Amino acid sequence: RGCPFSCSFCTVPLYYGHKVRTRSPASVVQEIARNVSAFGVHDFLMWAETFTIDRAFVLELCGALIRAGLPIRWSANSRVDTADREMLDAMRAAGCRMVSFGIESFSPAALEQAGKRIDAGMCEAAVRAARAAGLWTAGHFVLGLPGDTEGSVRETVRRACALPLDLAQFYAAAPFAGSPLWREARVHGWVDAPEVSQSAPSLTLPGLPPRLLGAMIARAKRR
Repeated sequence: RGCPFSCSFCTVPLYYGHKVRTRSPASVVQEIARNVSAFGVHDFLMWAETFTIDRAFVLELCGALIRAGLPIRWSANSRVDTADREMLDAMRAAGCRMVSFGIESFSPAALEQAGKRIDAGMCEAAVRAARAAGLWTAGHFVLGLPGDTEGSVRETVRRACALPLDLAQFYAAAPFAGSPLWREARVHGWVDAPEVSQSAPSLTLPGLPPRLLGAMIARAKRR
């Protein structure tokens, strides 16, 4: 639990704080082994705010899974700047089949204002490294962040479709209560919606009204 980063649209620090806490790799392997033997479960999702945040933990866990020889498949999530080829190779050898990356945007302005601290080069390198390791890749994109324009959203979708991703998910930027984005939206009067959701735009940015952004997200999903 916990994430040391401060992305404006994320509520993880509100729930779990910035300090990262991990279980012991041995306890994770023990739980997986029990689910295999007692319930016949062979497919797992490593549920974490960012599974790859602690490199030593990931490598130790993968080594333990390999030694256990469990007949499993699993997937996990990652930032693009917390996974490298050695880690991805270890994950693949330990039964990982897919890694999901929070890419969010290819707009430098949107990424900077969101506090994401990544760039397009990191995103492309991470996806290609995962593919080279034999993993399926998924990309998650948040459209309509402050700093986005109609043109930058179109460019993000174009570059997302050009990446060697197996899956892509496009979300609307959502100012969830308590997040930095929520505070920013209140100051600027950007939000005027009965409810906030990642499924439908609720922010009204200059030149990017909800109806237009909603249509662009729908087209992105079809592509």
